[in-house]
Amino acid sequence: MVSIAATSRVPNSPFLNEPFYVVFSFGSTSSYTFAACSLASTMEQIVPSGASFIANYRAGSVATGTWPIKGYVVKGATGSFTHAATIQIRNSEIADPAKTVYDILRNNVGSSYSAIRFSTGWYSNTLDIPQVTVTRETRSDETWNLGDTMRRHEESLAVDAWSTGTAFGQTSDKHTHTLLNDEVKRIINANRFEPSTKLKHMQIARTQYLPEITDNRRIHRTRHSLRILWSETIG
Repeated sequence: MVSIAATSRVPNSPFLNEPFYVVFSFGSTSSYTFAACSLASTMEQIVPSGASFIANYRAGSVATGTWPIKGYVVKGATGSFTHAATIQIRNSEIADPAKTVYDILRNNVGSSYSAIRFSTGWYSNTLDIPQVTVTRETRSDETWNLGDTMRRHEESLAVDAWSTGTAFGQTSDKHTHTLLNDEVKRIINANRFEPSTKLKHMQIARTQYLPEITDNRRIHRTRHSLRILWSETIG
């Protein structure tokens, strides 16, 4: 009978978009008939690799989460198993562009504009305060090499500035909306270079004025279409 134990994970807590392998020990002998590793219902054969025994997993083959490492080994008519270790698969290290822009806007707004409500969801018609929503529009994905391990992405986000009535000490609703837009543009332009570790650049590619009238209330709405470039290395 061959004993089996999971001894290490490389890397220890892999991201969803990178490959990894689990190292096993088989006691005092390397003679076995079959061995396999199961993670979240994804099974890979355990094979010799130098002086070690490993199960290789492709990038993205195991879902995010913390999973028990289930190792099995068979020799002849007998078998052994181990469920003693776990592995954590983390979300891709690529920051979500919409959340990144939301955080940049919310964390850099001037004190004179503290009344603005920021959201990654929809405009709330129950609030009369100025609002800024950040939502996704489109994304493109381009492969940069033959091995498909380097990708360039272009993300389009809709940054909508909404206002009704007056705020910021103004007596004109139009002037209020102008100041709201100016503050949004100021923050984006000030943080356009490398807004996060992976995001390389962002800019306002287009601006549209899209006013609405709802329940006899005029809502000023301006959409800033944000163009963001980022890259990703996939193992």
